[in-house]
Amino acid sequence: MKTRREILSQPLVNISDIKSRLNVSREKAREIFQICDEEEQKREYRAHTNKVPLQNVLKVAGVSYAFLQKQIN
Repeated sequence: MKTRREILSQPLVNISDIKSRLNVSREKAREIFQICDEEEQKREYRAHTNKVPLQNVLKVAGVSYAFLQKQIN
């Protein structure tokens, strides 16, 4: 299992990463992932099929990157 610091340093995250980083249920993590995935489907190029950008996840969840960094420290 990845640490929160490792997850925050990744540009792309999957459902399990969202679950552990945002401390939400698997169902809620899946909902966030699906919203981000729909946005990624609109793009011409995707880096990975089962991962979405962390910045999109934070935007959908309404959480700032700085807030997550403070939680780690």
